[in-house]
Amino acid sequence: MSQDRSNRIAVVGAGPAGCFVVLEVLKKLPAVHIDLYDKRPVPFGLVAYGVAPDHCRTRRILRVLDGAITHPKVTFHPDTIIGEAPHAVADLLHTHRAVILCTGAEIPVTLDVPGRDGPDLPIWSGLDFAYWANGHPSPPFPVVDAPKVVVVGHGNVALDAARLLARPPETLRETDIAPQALRQLERMQTKTITLLGRRGPAQSKFGPEELREIAESDLWNVDVREEDLVLTPEEIAWQEANPHHPHVFNLETFRSMVGRKIKPGLSTIAFRFHTRVTRIVSPLQITVETGPDQHTAMDYNLLIEAIGHRARPIPGLPFDEARGILPNQAGRVEGSPGVYTSGWIKRGATGLIGHNRKDAIETVSCLFDDWNNGVI
Repeated sequence: MSQDRSNRIAVVGAGPAGCFVVLEVLKKLPAVHIDLYDKRPVPFGLVAYGVAPDHCRTRRILRVLDGAITHPKVTFHPDTIIGEAPHAVADLLHTHRAVILCTGAEIPVTLDVPGRDGPDLPIWSGLDFAYWANGHPSPPFPVVDAPKVVVVGHGNVALDAARLLARPPETLRETDIAPQALRQLERMQTKTITLLGRRGPAQSKFGPEELREIAESDLWNVDVREEDLVLTPEEIAWQEANPHHPHVFNLETFRSMVGRKIKPGLSTIAFRFHTRVTRIVSPLQITVETGPDQHTAMDYNLLIEAIGHRARPIPGLPFDEARGILPNQAGRVEGSPGVYTSGWIKRGATGLIGHNRKDAIETVSCLFDDWNNGVI
């Protein structure tokens, strides 16, 4: 082992997960040199391109992450795709004592329904929408006018899209939205944004703070039906057993939105539960299941799929197709000595930015133990 290899670590992915890993390695192993690779020309991943442009406060974390890029012990390698020679994981292990993979999960999950592969469908993923709003290269926007938008999914990505579509365009001018996206939103004239979720309000994945923002703002109307908030006995029992769970707070927020008066001139964000898209009939209509053997047609001009993301397999390493992750034990990639993982490719595409810090601590602690015990 050369002296150079013995004191170098490769981190792949310069998003939040990778940057938190770099900062943690610098704490544990301050003498190590870190090569940080990313496929993009700039770092920070979804913090730069995936955070809604009207949530400027979230980007404050960039000040912390920047320390991982500018540290004198770190060399940033942009525009570098890891996976094949000369940058296969095996190649990195020849020049580094350890490789930590933090490549995220950016393959959008799509609807598996008849008609989904039809031509010229005005469908976008939630991630493409976020990229577009932030000025990141993305597919061409699929519509010109979109008075009726349907968003499939009940998570924060769905809320971000709904909020940007519902806001009066003039209120977006002081945000970080890309100029071309603002011009497009002004042309779209969106009137209704309907969020469809397969489960009930007790199982929605909205962040409590993000949902309260929807409920408390006077920039749009909200539409929640009281009959949709009736809980099953199982849901009631769960709520009583978990009084401080975030989903319990969401139920109260949904209840606060019932019966709101519709203000003319504003867009409406409507929440629909226990609904499932069963067919894409045409570029203008979908079929939705609203109950056992109950189907209804729903018109749309733009359909946004916000139903999750999957990690991309990395050549030469095991991959759990069912979970969309690198199989690992506390960050150690199974059957791959010297290879570690953190972030969404470690645990799946769930959690907020701060969860990546916890992931990094766990993974780097394992690496630190292996380093000191001669395992790597």
